[in-house]
Amino acid sequence: MATIGEKLARLRAERGWTLKELAERSGVSLSHISAIENETRPNPSIGRMQKIARALGVSLAYFDDDPPAPAPGVPNTVPAPPSTLELAQQLQRLYDPDTQRFIASEASRPYVSLARQLANPECQHDPSGILQVIAQFMRDHKTPYTSEPYPPTADSPHPPRREA
Repeated sequence: MATIGEKLARLRAERGWTLKELAERSGVSLSHISAIENETRPNPSIGRMQKIARALGVSLAYFDDDPPAPAPGVPNTVPAPPSTLELAQQLQRLYDPDTQRFIASEASRPYVSLARQLANPECQHDPSGILQVIAQFMRDHKTPYTSEPYPPTADSPHPPRREA
């Protein structure tokens, strides 16, 4: 029977994620994930494993030594995460070209990280925790506001501004 660390390493490898990527997606530190995989932390906390399982798109039961048997007629499989092509098609359906470029850029990473922190169940029911996360984000990312992060393109809804 595979250990928690072996299962975690296998899932991460199947998705082609580095330790750093899983750490960013889950909110669990890279060193903690590494320790779980290397079995220097063979019994990680339920809270951390919930975060990791959520990021990987599996149930917490996946890491259990004796997962419960599936209900009759229900397959015991976890749906694969969407492919890059499926994600790209979803972006095209949902967002305008300027927003698509922003999401695909490195500039969106801090905002994605903020969204993950705010989506954390521990944070969702705690208004002061939400405000603390937002305040910390604002302190960490003091950048001047610009209304147009990218120069307008031919398919942008707004024409380029002309300097007087």
